[in-house]
Order: sequence, then structure tokens, then C-alpha cells
Amino acid sequence: MVRKIWRFIKGIFGIIFILLFVTIIGLIIFVMTFDLNRYKDLAAAKLTLILDRPVKIESMHTKLALIPTITITGFEILNNEPFQDKAPLLTIQKMDAELELAPLLNSQMNIHKINLDAATINLFKTQNASNWTLSNANSTHTKSQTDVKSTAKKNLQKNIHLNLVTISTLNVHYNAKETQSVELKHLELKNLHLLSGELVYKKQPFTFSLNAGTIFDLLDQTPNFPVDIKIQSRLANLTLNGKIGNFQELTGLQATIVLRSNNAKNLLNFFNIDNPLIPTQNTQLQLQLSGNLDNLTIKQAKFNINSDKDLSLDGTGTLKDISKNPVLNMDITAQLFDNKLVELWRVQPMSLSGDISVSPTTFKTKMMSLDANRSDVKMSVDATMKNNKYNISAAIASNFLNIYDFVKKPDAKKTSQVSEAPKQNTQTTLIPWQTLKAINLNLNLDVKHLQAHDWLTDYIGITANPTLINGTLKAPFELTALNGKSTGTITANASNQTITVSAKGNNLNLNGLRFLNQDIKDVILQTKVEATAKGQDAQGLLKNLNGKLIAQTNQGQIINKWFTNLPKVLNLNKNKQNVSFSNTDSRILITCAAANIIIKNGVIVGKDQVALETNTLDIMAGGSIDLPQKSMDILLKPSLPDGTADDWLSLSKYIRISGPFDKLTPRVDTDQVATNLLQAGVNKLVGAETQPVSTTKVSNAMCQNVLGNEALIKKEKTPAAVKQTEQPKPQAQKPVNQKQQFEQQLLDSLFQALTPKQ
Repeated sequence: MVRKIWRFIKGIFGIIFILLFVTIIGLIIFVMTFDLNRYKDLAAAKLTLILDRPVKIESMHTKLALIPTITITGFEILNNEPFQDKAPLLTIQKMDAELELAPLLNSQMNIHKINLDAATINLFKTQNASNWTLSNANSTHTKSQTDVKSTAKKNLQKNIHLNLVTISTLNVHYNAKETQSVELKHLELKNLHLLSGELVYKKQPFTFSLNAGTIFDLLDQTPNFPVDIKIQSRLANLTLNGKIGNFQELTGLQATIVLRSNNAKNLLNFFNIDNPLIPTQNTQLQLQLSGNLDNLTIKQAKFNINSDKDLSLDGTGTLKDISKNPVLNMDITAQLFDNKLVELWRVQPMSLSGDISVSPTTFKTKMMSLDANRSDVKMSVDATMKNNKYNISAAIASNFLNIYDFVKKPDAKKTSQVSEAPKQNTQTTLIPWQTLKAINLNLNLDVKHLQAHDWLTDYIGITANPTLINGTLKAPFELTALNGKSTGTITANASNQTITVSAKGNNLNLNGLRFLNQDIKDVILQTKVEATAKGQDAQGLLKNLNGKLIAQTNQGQIINKWFTNLPKVLNLNKNKQNVSFSNTDSRILITCAAANIIIKNGVIVGKDQVALETNTLDIMAGGSIDLPQKSMDILLKPSLPDGTADDWLSLSKYIRISGPFDKLTPRVDTDQVATNLLQAGVNKLVGAETQPVSTTKVSNAMCQNVLGNEALIKKEKTPAAVKQTEQPKPQAQKPVNQKQQFEQQLLDSLFQALTPKQ
């Protein structure tokens, strides 16, 4: 019995083996004899219908292997208009597909694996179209055609199952304004939704993974299509998580984008952005978005440098009409901390808050606040660009403004090292005349307290309303400074490249100038400036500078030991009371001071341009100052205030200050001394009257001679002063031995003038 059963089982297995063998032989014969190439046109037509663009297949063949394989060569997806003459959207040289045979009996195609040796994608974009759009925006397909395509997609999705796609190399070329190319290597697509590989751009590798809905979900535009993208490299890491709610209207969008970089400088250098102010610290950008292309909500925008230790920026807002005319509206706050970044940028810690509205042609802010230490700046800007011209309306206000609250002071040591470095020929600064023609501006500026550390002891108030229209700038201003007020207008004309300044200063107290604060007191100045310059650059403006500067005061004191002792040093009061050299401050009363400076082609030239009258010493000054060459040659002529020539030595005291601005040298003018002494000697030899004569000096006479008819202070004449001026009383002359006096003073003057000073 057992043997019978065993024989029966052996017979059954023998039959099964024979059937399996016959089946395998039949499949081998089928694969070897079946001409798959006859169906290439049918397959191309089906794909053309599904993708809505021409598809070409060069050949399709089957080959015998452990797993039956279909080989496709010359596969191309062509472009629709207007790109039909461009390179194909997709080109595959050779593709092998491994099939499972059993599902074929039920009209199912299970593709175990597809291998692509090399493929190329060409993307083209114009202002109005792109060749990768899945559905043509201008499509004229009928409803029946649409239904046929939809049915074909569903059948394809139902009847095909794909496990894995591998691509050895995929080249992607993008051509808009200029061509960009990337290379993708070792690509793997698992179950039609998990894509991973390596991207090479500018020789820098980036590994990436894309986990999304299936390709069929993408083709069918299935709602709430999920997207999960990760890109990693030594430069930066990028993650994007979100979903697409509705493909056709692109609504229901949600995304979280995070970009991290360990070194911002290296990352930007990779994109050809190089600047010494770019930090090397780590940076992070995080965005949370939702909405649609017509109105995308920015739930969170956060950017930081060095993990919030250097810079932190937060914002919320909206991004509207992305596809046509994008407009970004945001409320932002930013904080720059006292760390490495402030040292790199040479600025101080500060904070920023406000709102902005930006589009390709506009920029607006209702109110932006910038604060640092005690300083505050409020600004409102409305800027638009039309016909290649910027139209800007702005208002800037500040209650207290110290520029060094925002920027660091220059390092004195570094500045000294730079000044000691060898001078090199550099091009002068160009004036942006063409920029003035490209901007229309209306600005209201109001700064209540502007602090200037280096040259003023108090604050400046500034009110200005500059306008720039068609290349003509007019800037009327009012300055409250030095306990006085200055008003004027600055005009610049881009057409003839001319700058004009007209200004007046009333009741300016020079005690407010830091470098004079310890040397003078109660000097109240009146000023007037008229100047015009023309040129393409700063040097040209100096060479073509013409104008006039007038300044006048009739009061004040000089508290300066050097100036107080100057008459004694110059030996002007040789026979009078000696001046003390003690540490006690001695004060000299200023009777008047005046300047009437004329500038012609950048050079100040005049014999007697500046006058100073005091109760101890009078000084008249004149000469030349060459602004383009940065040099000067000024002659100072001191004298006694009572109008007397105490001795002939007083006629020989001339001080010349000359040289380049950075190496000015004061000295006694020996040429002038010799000339005066020679003239005095000739007068004596011919018997001319040379004895000193004492006369009553008219007050302000030197200043009036300098100013002429352009005095800024009206002179109030008292009856006594008029009488004294009209009827001077000569003083009695002292008898002197003229010959003896001449010889002695000649020797003294020559000795003092020509002997080198120790």
C-alpha cells in the first residue's frame, strides 16, 4: 500500500514538473519570438495622450534573463509650442525594465526594476511660459479628449506597479536668461514616491531625498499632495515639509522651510557673492507659509546669525500675487547684539522695528524705528519706480541722534598707521550726476538734537526739506547750533554739474567749538557764505570753486597764554610793562574780528583778508590758500593796539605760516624784515622824518577796512565817538636822538630777524 501511494505521489510531481518545464520552455520561446517592437508606436501614443506632449520611442525589445527584461532605446519626450524647436524635455539613451511574468496573465504589469544608464532633462522658460508645465494653459482639448486622458491615466495607474527606478547619471539644463546645469548621480525612485540621490553643482555635491505622493498622484493632481524634501552638504542643510492642497488653483499650500549653514561666507561665496562684511558665523532661516499664490501668509519668518547671539530677525506678513506682481508685506523686529558681528561691521548694538511693503517696483514703510543707546530714528518712506525713474517721498525724524551710537569711532592707532603709509595716486571721488537724474525726491528731515562728538560741545538741530526733480536738487535748511541759527539753501544741477551754496549764520557762539572752548569766551559770530562749484568729481569741484565768506564779531575774550604772551615774545611792547608768564589766565578783550575771504578757482588770494583787534595786540592776515593743492602761504602782521610805533623793531615783526596742510611751518619772515629795515635806513639817510609818532587809533578801523561795505554788524556811533573821530588830538612828541636810535634799532632788528631760533 505504501509503495502504491509513493508511486502515485511520484507520478503527480512528475506531471507537475513536466507542466512547469513546458511552461518555461513556452515562455522562453514567447520571449525570444515575441516582437515587442511592433507596439512601440502604440506605447508612444498612449504616453503622448497621458503627458499631453509628443513622445518618441526608437525601439523596444525583450531579452532572456533570470528575470525577463524589456530594453527601450531612444526614448524622448518632446516640447509643445513655443518650445517645439528646442531640445527635448527628456532624453533617455537606454532603459532596461525587469518584469514579473505571472501578473501579465491578468493584464497586470509589475515592474521590479528600471535601470537608466544616462538621461538628460532640458528646461526652458520665457516670460510667459515654461516647457515643464504638465497641462498647457492654452489647451483647447474637448471634454471627450479630457475624459480619454483621465481614463488612460487611471488605467495606467491601475495596471502598472513599479518597485524601483535607478539612474546612473541625469543631466539637467535650465535656460532662462542664462544656462545653468546640474548633474544628478545615483538616483533611486522607490515605489514612485521616494526619490534620493546626489546632486553636483559647481563641483559641489549635495545629497538629497524627496518623499512625496506618487507620480500618479502628481499626474492626477490629487488634493493635499505631501512634500518632504531634505538637502545636505558641507555648505548648508535645507528641509522643506508641506503639502499642496489644490493643484489647479494652487490653494491650500502649507510649507515649513529651514535653511542652516555653518559658515555664511562659504555659502555665499559658492553663489559668487563675496564681500569682506559677510560673517563666517553659522546662520539659520526658518519660514512657515500657508495659503495660495494670490495670498500667501507668512506665519513666521526667523533669521539669525550665530544662534541669536549676533543677530536676530523675526517677522510675520503676507506675500500676494506671486505669479504676476508679487507684493511682500511684513512686520519685522531685529536686534543686533554686542558680539563678533558688530566688530566686523564696525557698528554698535541696535534694534529695528517696523513694517515694510515691497514689490518689484515699490518700497513702502509706514513707520520704521531704529534705536541704539540713546539715539532714535523714525522714518517713513514711499518709493516707486516708473519709466526707469525712482520717485521717493520720505520723512525722517529724531529726537536725539548721535552718529556714534550706531557706528564705532575710527581706531586712532589704525588711522595714524594709514596716514603714515606711503601716499599713492588714487582716482578722485566721482559725483553721481546721472543718479540725480534718475531720482525724484521729496524729503522732510527733522532732527531735534544731533550730537557731534569731535567738533561741537552741544547739540545741533536740523530742519530741511530737500527736493530733487528732473536732476535739480534744492535743499533749504535751518540749523540750530552754537546757540545761534543758520539758514540757507544748497542747490545742485545735474545738467550743468553745478553746486551752489547760500547761507547765513546769526549769533553763533564760538565757545561751542570744542577746539576753541578753552581759549576764548563770549565770541559771538555773524557769517555769510556764497559759493558755486562745477565739476564731474570732487577735485573738479575744488578747482572750479568760486565764492565769498564773510564773518564778523565785535565782542569776546581770548584766554590763551600763548596769545597773551605774544606781544612780549615779539618784543612789540619792548619799553612797556612786561607781560607775566605765570600760570594765571590772562584775558585779552576782543574789540573786533573780521574775515572777508574771496575764492577764485579754488584759491583764496588776498592781501588783508582777516583782522583781529584786541586791547593788547592787533593782527592783520592775508595770503593764499590753494584748496586743490592743499597748501597755504599766510602772512600775519601783528601790531600794538594804541597806534604807536614804540620802536622800529615793531615794523619788522612779520610771521609767515606756509606749507602743505599736514606740514604747516610758522616762521619770522626775514625777507619782509630786511625790506622794512632797508626802507627805514634809506629814509634816515635822505633825512626823511622817521621818529615814532603816537596817534589815537580809531576802534574797528582794521575790521572795517577788511569788510568794506559788507559789514554784517551795524555800527552804532556815539556822539563822543564821532567827536573823537572827527577831531583827534595829537599827543606831544618826545625829543629823541634820531641817529643813535636808528643805529641801535637797526642792529637789534637784524640780529633778532636773522639769528636762527633755538
